[in-house]
Amino acid sequence: SIWWRSNLDSQSARLHQWFAAHRRARLPDDEAIRFEGDKLLRRMLVVAVLAFAALPAFAAAPVFQTPKALLTYIYAGYSTGKFPDDNDVFYSRSLNALFAAAGAATPAGDVGPIDFDVFTNAQDYKLTELKIGAATPEGQGEEVKVSFKNFGEAQTLLYRLVDEDGGWKITDIDCQTPGQEWTLSK
Repeated sequence: SIWWRSNLDSQSARLHQWFAAHRRARLPDDEAIRFEGDKLLRRMLVVAVLAFAALPAFAAAPVFQTPKALLTYIYAGYSTGKFPDDNDVFYSRSLNALFAAAGAATPAGDVGPIDFDVFTNAQDYKLTELKIGAATPEGQGEEVKVSFKNFGEAQTLLYRLVDEDGGWKITDIDCQTPGQEWTLSK
């Protein structure tokens, strides 16, 4: 045990002497300046990457210039699997108010009055043969009929849309599939 300890002390002393002898000489001033510049460049790069990564958090909500643009955007997620974080941007103020009232009246832990995907009239989806019809004027807004097959079952939804805050928003949805009729606002 004593031999081991003295051998370790001897090795430690030799390592210390080697490091002291081979320590890098001080950098000349121009290299020191370049080194400081490299540090600054790295810091700026980190700040730029973080700022770029934060952009989606500050991105404005999408604005849809036509009813078809809104519905195309919604249904694109069913083929890509990428859905927006917040569907509120799709709905009019009046429909969002109905959702908020329903949420407030729902006991904690319960699902609420809408327990399915209103865009597919189902809980699961495998959409085919999607057709977004032409917008037709109706009252203060427009209506658009959307048809598709979900797992081979034909579905038809009638969207009622209004131009609100500079873009088109859904104010109601009527399911027109025979035997499954419903109106979102009721």
